[in-house]
Amino acid sequence: MIAATPPDPHLSGAQGPATVWYLHDRYKPRGGVTVSYDPSVPEGNGRTYDLPGGAQMVLSPAQDPGSFLHELGHAFDDESMTDAARAKWLQIMRQARLWGNAGAAHTGYPNPPREQFAETYRVITQHPQALKSKRAWQHYLDTGGVSYFPGREPTLQQMRRIRRLLADVSAGKYGTPVT
Repeated sequence: MIAATPPDPHLSGAQGPATVWYLHDRYKPRGGVTVSYDPSVPEGNGRTYDLPGGAQMVLSPAQDPGSFLHELGHAFDDESMTDAARAKWLQIMRQARLWGNAGAAHTGYPNPPREQFAETYRVITQHPQALKSKRAWQHYLDTGGVSYFPGREPTLQQMRRIRRLLADVSAGKYGTPVT
């Protein structure tokens, strides 16, 4: 379930609860997700908190679909991913480092795995057509579709394996996360 409180309708670009339709039913976070809008959050940004009873997403009233889905990726991580599922994601992405936000700048990656996971979730849910063929994936990359991996964009095969991982996690094949 996703509950959304509408932003102030007088704010420019406010999308309100209509944004919720972008949610891909197949990859919903297990716990509830509450969405609220805060004018102090910069446009296109958001924050996601793992709280008892579900994730809390705090978004800019001028939220775009990609940023919404990126934050929903954090909610999916918090509410659905287990340590085994995170280890599988790291294996797929050929990374050997801690999941959290610490140590982002080492090993040549500008963003930590937690941020990269949220971005792969966004791509899979917002642009599933990009995963249909090598040509579609290359076009997506050529048009600046993946920004969290400068110089180290995931391959089509990696993205398809992550899509399968999300489906397996959604189906409970990796167990229940301990929060």
